[in-house]
Amino acid sequence: IESAFAAKVNKKIAEAIAISLITIGMNGKTRADKSDKTANPLLQDVAKGWLQKMREENAARVAGWASGAVGTTAQEIEYGKAAANYKNLDAVVIDAMNAMLDERFADRSDYVVLTSRRTVGDKYTALINAAGQQATETEAAARLNKERTLGGLPVMFVPNMPANTLLITPLSNLSIYYQTGGERRTLIDNPRKDQLESYQSKNLDFIVEEYGAAILVENLKEKNS
Repeated sequence: IESAFAAKVNKKIAEAIAISLITIGMNGKTRADKSDKTANPLLQDVAKGWLQKMREENAARVAGWASGAVGTTAQEIEYGKAAANYKNLDAVVIDAMNAMLDERFADRSDYVVLTSRRTVGDKYTALINAAGQQATETEAAARLNKERTLGGLPVMFVPNMPANTLLITPLSNLSIYYQTGGERRTLIDNPRKDQLESYQSKNLDFIVEEYGAAILVENLKEKNS
């Protein structure tokens, strides 16, 4: 029983660490000597994540910002029925792929679109609504919803992904490097609280392996009227 309990505890700890690492990868902007979870609930001050590395080191493949004489400012990318250039997110993805990828990586077949459910939810809500009560159309819409794509690429929902953001890249292009011997763990049996307490730390860095094979699209805004 004790070994089964330990296995369950370790599984939950591993799951929590995995979610935290993904959260940092998508939201981390700085590295503070002592992080503040209250001020940075998405772990923005733990380390620079993949998106921040893109903004700082691969700006030519980041859409949604405009550079001027006084610096860089947010620039909305409009899509939808009333938008001038993009009538849907599929068009945004296709245009970004055509215009921003390094030619060396343009024909890779393992690209995916990482995003949040909220960002692409309206597309599939519209498909379901358009299906009406027709059985065949409802089944087709449900299949499209299950096999989500944008611009012909598979869509993956990412925990704590910033809203109105798309990261287009092969999954293998996103890495987390660990320092050998840089992991520490202490397990304390705290009788005062009748609980086991696990303390862990790791020395790591978030790396985009090939910047030419990654595109970040931010500040998306749906415009239908």
